[in-house]
Amino acid sequence: MPVALLTRLLSASKAAQKKRSDRPYLLTAKAVSATVSLLGAVVLLAWRFDFEAAKSLLPSFATMKANTALCFLASGVALWHLAGPVATVCSPSRRGRILAAAAAGLTLTLSLLTVSQYVFSFDAGIDELLFADNSTAPQETVYPGRMSPATAVSFLLLALALLALALDRLRSKELAQHLSVAVGWIAFVAIVGYAHGGPGPFGGSPVPVLSHAFASMALHTSVGLLLLAAGAFVIRPRHGLMAAISSPSLGGRMARQLLPLAAAVAAFLFVLGIVGHADGDHGDGFSQSLLAVFAITLLASTIWRSAAALNQLDAQRLDAEEKLLLSLKEKESLLKEIHHRVKNNLQIVSSLLSLQSRRTSGDEARRVFEESQARIHAMALIHEHLYRSNDLDNIDFSTYLRELVGHILRLHAGPSSKISAHVEVGDARFPVDVAIPCALIVNEAVLNSLKYGFPAGGPGEVRIRFEQTDERSGSLAIQDNGVGFPADFDPASSASLGVRLIQALARQLGGDAEFSSPHGALVRIEFRLQADARTQPAQRQAAAGA
Repeated sequence: MPVALLTRLLSASKAAQKKRSDRPYLLTAKAVSATVSLLGAVVLLAWRFDFEAAKSLLPSFATMKANTALCFLASGVALWHLAGPVATVCSPSRRGRILAAAAAGLTLTLSLLTVSQYVFSFDAGIDELLFADNSTAPQETVYPGRMSPATAVSFLLLALALLALALDRLRSKELAQHLSVAVGWIAFVAIVGYAHGGPGPFGGSPVPVLSHAFASMALHTSVGLLLLAAGAFVIRPRHGLMAAISSPSLGGRMARQLLPLAAAVAAFLFVLGIVGHADGDHGDGFSQSLLAVFAITLLASTIWRSAAALNQLDAQRLDAEEKLLLSLKEKESLLKEIHHRVKNNLQIVSSLLSLQSRRTSGDEARRVFEESQARIHAMALIHEHLYRSNDLDNIDFSTYLRELVGHILRLHAGPSSKISAHVEVGDARFPVDVAIPCALIVNEAVLNSLKYGFPAGGPGEVRIRFEQTDERSGSLAIQDNGVGFPADFDPASSASLGVRLIQALARQLGGDAEFSSPHGALVRIEFRLQADARTQPAQRQAAAGA
């Protein structure tokens, strides 16, 4: 239960962090929606009260049509509802999506009818539905009150994007972003035309398609469309194309740093071009030179900011690595201290058993205490090796076995014993969960050889061999040259605690114990070097049952 609660808390924390990272983008969408809605409302009032400056900004520029202003107002309302509550960073409610779809539907209707009028050459009577258009400027469309073809197509795509966002589906969000990019491209082309072509975008262009599609698009229409495209693009920051920009990784950080700079330079070039054309001071050559200079400046600034950002991230990475290394060293020190304390505690238990065995009069009881003491020493010795080693995961099994077997011989055979031991395990290194069962198996087998293998006290020898059969398997054999097992010996029905313990430990290692008497007693274990975590619980249960 505590683990599940912790998981839920971590999930809630991550969700809250994502919401906090989404808030700037939703605020941007809200600001865009308020701006374009205000733009549409002001232009509609300008048509109502015949205020030319709000219609066209400059006398020689094209005017924003009333239907265009109405589309801006409706699109702004739709975007506002799609952004949802910024304070809680929640998805828009069902009511909000319905209102957004209704507003986007109005934009879709007006733009689709306008495009149809251009394509099929008919008049649906919607161009001057709100106000009569008496503009006579040469850059105006031949159809009074009708928005330009580029404007109509832009609003058509934008309305589809807003409707896709209202569906609130993953694929529809990605589609909305692609449609927004298309609208932004159209608006940017119009702005470039204003910056380099005079009173109307591509008004004097030798390309007829550009001249016809963009000639009557107003300057503030193109700017408003660009803003709307940006708002619809960023409103779902964790999906589609925006995911790369909103990402907390290096690519996202670079994009968030460089894109505003590129937009600022483009806006400055645009304003400079408009002012120059209004004053008649800047020719095409000057504009192209200015564009080249600012392109080089932008590239140099991009390189510099990229280098600065990478340097900062590299410094943070090095700092994080240093902290991680320090933390790792602290954990290693703590783990060593734990092994040291475990070893000390096991030695205390061993000492208590030794004291108890001295106060016991019966030979059988004393023998039980001594065998238990030997088993505890085998485990304590592993923790001592881990404490002395720099490798806290693996044991040098050859060194360990020599020390373990030497201790068993000194304790149970005595200094004058004629029984010798030979350890042949090469340079094997075992993980702790393999080393402990193997050590206990060796302990039991060697004790059995000392007790029963040499009734006359020797001479004799005990050999411990390990061979690695493949990358994940090995064979451990303990053999003496004594009298061997009794003729009627059956491991399955044996009541010996040592035999049962060897069998249980072999199962814990994922192997089997084999008992035979070729030339003395032989105990062989075939086992896996890498314990399978999925079978450990079953093995432990089998060991406990044995």
